[in-house]
Amino acid sequence: MADRNPPATNPEDLHLRTIMVPVDFSENAMGAVDYAVKLGKQFGSRLVLVHIYHFPVELLTDWSAYGTLAGSGELLEALRKEREQQLSALAAEKAASGLEIATRVLEGTPFSEIVKAARAEKADILIMGTRGLTGMKHVLIGSTAEKVVRKAPCPVLVLKPENFDFQMP
Repeated sequence: MADRNPPATNPEDLHLRTIMVPVDFSENAMGAVDYAVKLGKQFGSRLVLVHIYHFPVELLTDWSAYGTLAGSGELLEALRKEREQQLSALAAEKAASGLEIATRVLEGTPFSEIVKAARAEKADILIMGTRGLTGMKHVLIGSTAEKVVRKAPCPVLVLKPENFDFQMP
C-alpha cells in the first residue's frame, strides 16, 4: 500500500514570495496584517493587501433611501474611493517595514474575490483573521475564512482573535 502522506517539506525549500492578506479593517484583520509583515520580513516577501467591498443589491433597489438607481452608482464609486484611500494609508504605514506592499480593492462576494485575487497574484499563502464565531452565529452568518480555506489555490493561515475562548458544545 502506498504511503498517502507526502514527505515533510524541508523548511529551506519554503518560499513565500507573495503573502496576501484580506483586510476588512477590523481588529482581527489588522492583527493578520501585522503577522504577515513579521513573516514577510523573514522571507523577504511581497505583501498584497486586498479589500473586498460588497454592495448589497437591496441598497441598489431601495429608491426611497437613495433617490434613483443612478444615484446609487455615485454612492458605490464613493465607497470604492474611500476603501482605496484607507487601504493605501494602511500600506503606507506598513511600508516602514521595508517590504514591497501592493493593494487591491475589489467589489463582490468576499470569499470569491479573495480566491480569485490569490490566483491572480500567485499568492504563496493567505493570512487572514477571523471573528471566531461558533454555533448558531456561525451557521447564520457563515464564515468567509472557512470558504476561503476550502477554495484557495494556496495554503491559508487563519488567525483567531486574541481573546477567543472556545466553548465545547
